[in-house]
Amino acid sequence: MKRRVFGLFAAVILLLNGGFVQAQDYRQSVKAAEERFQSAIAAAKDKYIAELRVLLTEETKRGNIDGALAIREKIGTLEKEFAAAASSSGELESIRGKWVAVAEESQGKRMSKRDLEGNKKTLVIDGDSFTLSWGGRTIRGKINVAASKEPGSHPLIDLEGTLPTGKSVIMRGIYEVKEDTLKIAYVSFLVNGDDVHRPEAFETEEGNAAVSVTYVKDR
Repeated sequence: MKRRVFGLFAAVILLLNGGFVQAQDYRQSVKAAEERFQSAIAAAKDKYIAELRVLLTEETKRGNIDGALAIREKIGTLEKEFAAAASSSGELESIRGKWVAVAEESQGKRMSKRDLEGNKKTLVIDGDSFTLSWGGRTIRGKINVAASKEPGSHPLIDLEGTLPTGKSVIMRGIYEVKEDTLKIAYVSFLVNGDDVHRPEAFETEEGNAAVSVTYVKDR
C-alpha cells in the first residue's frame, strides 16, 4: 500500500514538474519570438536607410540638388525617429512589470494609509500597454515614455486609456525609476478636453491638479 501511495505521489510530482517545464518553455518561446520580431524590424529599418543612401548618391551624381536635399532630410528625420523609438523601448523595459502603490499625494496632502490600502492601486506595464487598477476600477491603454528636451529634467510619461465610463483619458506626467521604486507625477484630462500643463516635480501643491504616486515592484 505504501509503495502504491508513494508511486502515485511520484507520478503527481513528475506531472507537475512537466507542466512547469512546459510553462517555462512557452515563456521562453514567446520571448524568443519577440526577439526575432524586433531583430527583423531593426534589419528592415537599416535596409530602408541604406536604400535611401544609395538613392541619395544617385541623385547627387545626376545633379538633382533639390532631390538630394529632400532625401538627406528624410534620412536625418528617420534616424532621429528610429533612435527615439529604440530609447523609448529600452525605457519601457526598465519599468515593465507589476507595481503596487505605497504612497500617494495630491493638493499637497498625502493619502492616509487606510485609504491607500483600501484603494489597492496597482500599475501593470507590459510592453507599450498598461493596466491601472484602484478601488474596483480599471483603466487600460497605451503608455509612452521619452527623454525630456530640457537638460536635467525628469523623463516624460504619457498614459492614454479608457475610463470605466467609456471616455478616453490622458495622464500626462513625469517619472523616475530607481531599482524597485517607481515615482509618477501626472495630471489627467479627457481626450478632446482642455489641455493641461505637465508637472515638473513630484511634490504637489494646493490648487494644483497634479497627483503623485510612489510604487514598489511586486515580486
